[in-house]
Amino acid sequence: MFHSKLVLDSLYDGLYTVTRLRKINYWNRSAETITGYRADEISNLHCYEGPLKHVDSEGTDLCEHGCPLTWAMTHRQKHEADVFLHHRDGHRVPVKVKVAPLYDETGEVIGAAESFADNTVQMLALERLAELEAAALLDPLTGLANKTYLESQSQRYLREMVRQPKHVGVMVIEIDDYEALCERLEVDARNRLVQVVAETIRSNCRPLDLFGYFDDGCFVGLVHDVTSNQLYTVGRKLAALIEKSNILLGDQLVQAKVAVGGTMLRPDDSFPAAVARCEKQLHTVRQEGGKVAVELHFFKV
Repeated sequence: MFHSKLVLDSLYDGLYTVTRLRKINYWNRSAETITGYRADEISNLHCYEGPLKHVDSEGTDLCEHGCPLTWAMTHRQKHEADVFLHHRDGHRVPVKVKVAPLYDETGEVIGAAESFADNTVQMLALERLAELEAAALLDPLTGLANKTYLESQSQRYLREMVRQPKHVGVMVIEIDDYEALCERLEVDARNRLVQVVAETIRSNCRPLDLFGYFDDGCFVGLVHDVTSNQLYTVGRKLAALIEKSNILLGDQLVQAKVAVGGTMLRPDDSFPAAVARCEKQLHTVRQEGGKVAVELHFFKV
């Protein structure tokens, strides 16, 4: 007979259990792999005081509002949710969590078990990275596409629009007050923060979407098969997740706040013109004190 811990440590999915008061009392090896945190760093912490800090796609802190573990124990039912955990390296990772309440022999709830799996579609992303790396089309700092590849892909989309309708959004994500960050942070720390933002974007975009790094805290994306409203939703999600990511410098947490501007690629467009429209939206959203602005575009039916 196999020992239960050996079996649980062999699972592909991450798995952990908590007491009724949400104190973590088991953390398997796959949980270590997915999150970057060892069992000895997590065990005996309450899940809400630990480093994972699950958030939803709006950036809402689920430890305070909408914890899947609390819901399952309170309602005595199994529960599923799509959340974003905070990886040890600083970025946000999308995971599907499945929670089940645990009972004692009298039927009383004594805790809960949560399994989770990385929701990032990795295979297509890895293939794309290998192709870009071979063609020297990756930005060396972030590992995202560089400006040359983004421009060539936009030209391909524009050529395809001549033959058939194609709905492609262009998005610019800029780190707020980047010049002030450059003055305040050492080069290594600043680069690490940019890398955390890049990894959050990479981990939470769809396989067909392409994001790249221009320079000076500016990221640009080509978002496939979206309307203006959907492009806004993508930008809002990424902004929320980026602002919930951070790096630890000594005893200080440093976060990158961003602004997002978006527009739709037009059949008679050029990539620089689309980026310029995004930057105009960025100017508008910063004047209004918001986070995301997308130029409206109405499609012919």
